[in-house]
Amino acid sequence: MSARDVERARDWFQRRGGLAVFIGRLIPAIRTLISVPAGIARMKMPLFLAYSMAGTALWTAFLAGAGYALQSQYEKVESWLNPVSNIAVGVLILIYLYRVITWRSRPEPEDGAEPVAPSATSTKRAPP
Repeated sequence: MSARDVERARDWFQRRGGLAVFIGRLIPAIRTLISVPAGIARMKMPLFLAYSMAGTALWTAFLAGAGYALQSQYEKVESWLNPVSNIAVGVLILIYLYRVITWRSRPEPEDGAEPVAPSATSTKRAPP
């Protein structure tokens, strides 16, 4: 990721950050991370909190409504949700195994070059 990419992302977030935060609060994987780009773009805290609360309230209302509507259908929901959950876990395991199998260590930096990140398996130490 280049500095230009970061700058473009920051510009985009400054233009559409409110909508990104609102929608991000509705998407499980994004919900956890949406505050990072908001912070990088220096989104004003009151605006961030307003969009966060609105998105979170909508998501919570949806979950509560779904729970209320489906309360008498527990067995049907479980029979549908259990296989979907198993498939999702299986896919995650396959992705992890693929990454483990295809993982290659990074080449050693050329003389005089600083390593990007120390490797946990590396026995060489950087000079003091």
